[in-house]
Order: sequence, then structure tokens, then C-alpha cells
Amino acid sequence: MNENIVLYFNSFDNFDEAKSSFLDGINAIINGELFSENEFLMSLNEDYQNTELSLTDLELIRDYVQNLQPD
Repeated sequence: MNENIVLYFNSFDNFDEAKSSFLDGINAIINGELFSENEFLMSLNEDYQNTELSLTDLELIRDYVQNLQPD
């Protein structure tokens, strides 16, 4: 997996909201869903298409984020 991937949650008011939103988005990408009505999910799909991440990479990222705890 690319070691340079950084997860930014700064557009959310709290950690749980950010974590939940990220997991919803990454699960949607893993499931092959596309979004045209949600700007955040559209940008997440576009970002994914511009990376060299595999499905396994996405699953590893998802599992990592699921286990994150707030500082």
C-alpha cells in the first residue's frame, strides 16, 4: 500500500462523524457504487480513481480507520 496516503478529517465537527462518513464513502467505493448527488462522495470517488490503490488497499484502509480512536 502507498505509504504516502493521508486521511483528512478536518471538515467535520467531531471525530465520530468524520470516521462514519469516511467509512460510508470507502465502503461505497469497495461496493462499486457511484454518487452524483453527494459532492463529498463524488470527490472521494475521483480521488480513488486517481490513485493506484487496489481493492485490498481500500479494505486495509477501511479496517485501519474502523480501529482508530480519537486522541
